Amino acid sequence: MEKEELFKRVKECPVCGSTERKLLYPSNINNFDSEDFKITDSHYGKHWQMYRCENCSFVYSDPIPSKKLLEKIYSSIEDPDYDIEEEGRKNNFIRILKRIKEIKNEGRLLDIGAATGIFMKLAKDEGFEVTGIEPSTWAAKRAGEKYGLKIENTTFEKFESEGGFDIITMLDLIEHVENPVEILQKANSLLKKSGLLVIVTPEIDSLLRKLTGSKWWHFRPPHLNFFNKKSIRYALNREGFEVMRIKPYHWKFSLYYLISRFTIGRKICDKIDIFKKALKFLKIKLFLFDSVEVYARKKDN
Repeated sequence: MEKEELFKRVKECPVCGSTERKLLYPSNINNFDSEDFKITDSHYGKHWQMYRCENCSFVYSDPIPSKKLLEKIYSSIEDPDYDIEEEGRKNNFIRILKRIKEIKNEGRLLDIGAATGIFMKLAKDEGFEVTGIEPSTWAAKRAGEKYGLKIENTTFEKFESEGGFDIITMLDLIEHVENPVEILQKANSLLKKSGLLVIVTPEIDSLLRKLTGSKWWHFRPPHLNFFNKKSIRYALNREGFEVMRIKPYHWKFSLYYLISRFTIGRKICDKIDIFKKALKFLKIKLFLFDSVEVYARKKDN
């Protein structure tokens, strides 16, 4: 790949198009590879050069890895550690699914960035007709082996569908993409009348981010863009959605998984098997209030 194809300049806010911006943090990434882009990557505080739009308050990186480079990275990712915390991830997804069913309790559901299909399997078991998109060849194959799911091994930009969807989910997805507005526009085009869009994403103006600054754990190489409540409402409204609900998102993980995010913690746990098993049994709820879950309905035209 030619050098000029590796990175792309972002001179205008991807959300509102304004060129008025303020430097939030300079980049501290000197080099990276596909390992840095895994879901379970723990290189916290490692980020691109980030700017805050003075008009809509959206935070975006400039420059960013090109679309071609991102596709190459994500298609090659293998992340066996993702399955280690299957039960914790199920607990997190069950809450989302419960709230979806309060709004729409049946229909066609498209999960973008489906990983190994944990959320898709839960939705299928609840009676939804599910379709998933996942660029990682390994993850798409794993979903078939483990759950018997057929996931489209591609990117959302390249995805095509003959019919519309009642629900589209983007769970920890939109912060990864080159242009979030294009993603929202395509989601709108694929949703049926009054269709539901569900987003989970980090919240750049959360108290925890302000306290931790550039060391915030959501600052990682895969994360290129960050919304706050104002900018996510602005973007969704502009792209044809009515925001129904925004609420804090919390996680539930095993104590082992949380400790193993740090190299020294994992080394200690893995040396003492009985300790490792005990920590996997202990579940911890994390109320960090630094991510949001957003429910938005497609506006009727």
